[in-house]
Amino acid sequence: MRPDGADAMKLQDQFNEFGFSAVDMPAIEVTLGMGGEMMINNGMTRATRCYMIDVDQPVRIEVIDYKTEWDFSRLLTISETMTPNL
Repeated sequence: MRPDGADAMKLQDQFNEFGFSAVDMPAIEVTLGMGGEMMINNGMTRATRCYMIDVDQPVRIEVIDYKTEWDFSRLLTISETMTPNL
């Protein structure tokens, strides 16, 4: 996951391509960790766009790795990357 959030240019490109829908959007690739937490490996910008549209909108994910002994709780969430550091 990119700790500073989505790339602004890629985000704009995705809004232009997919608009306000997750239909036909490629799956977000994640690693499944301890307690069912997920770390985004590929798709930070897609996840951010979907969060901006509707935080409750379901999106397709693809689990590409299982690291159930890894604790991802210290990593930032999508909403935390969008909150300005004051």
